[in-house]
Amino acid sequence: MVSAFFLSDTYLKIKIMESNLKDSGVLQKTETQVLVGLCVKFLVAFLVLMMIDTLVDLGMGLIDLLIELGHVVIEMLEVLVEVVLEKYFHVNKKQSEIVFLNILVLVALGVIYHFIRFLPCMMRKVEKHVLRVSHAYVASKLAHWKSYSFTMKLKLVALYILGFYCLSMLIL
Repeated sequence: MVSAFFLSDTYLKIKIMESNLKDSGVLQKTETQVLVGLCVKFLVAFLVLMMIDTLVDLGMGLIDLLIELGHVVIEMLEVLVEVVLEKYFHVNKKQSEIVFLNILVLVALGVIYHFIRFLPCMMRKVEKHVLRVSHAYVASKLAHWKSYSFTMKLKLVALYILGFYCLSMLIL
């Protein structure tokens, strides 16, 4: 996904070639494969809903770990700057801490400034990318839907109704 954001032209060419292959019938799925794939999607949704508290705890633990690692890195930099200032510039501990704090505030302000300047451009790129991908996805799904027989459409609708009913019973 990251490479798709930075190499959007190459990514789009690959996706167009894949869609041409899918549309030409080379990679078309059988009815059984489509129905099994849909059942697997509902099974994964069921498992995610059953494990949502575990997944949230895992995410919070990872965020806490990243914050702690960032704190350790900042502490290491602070000690390094304090040692250099005390050894080469003959300042006391309080002065070196003030210098490090000023450096940290300047770096933070610079990062915030550049982030705010880059944010509108980044949002436009993300919006364009999301719109392109969503339109391609909808067009692909519409083409697949049109290619299905009437009985296959009935099977899919029934499977969607059953799957969403089961998921809603799990939530209630």
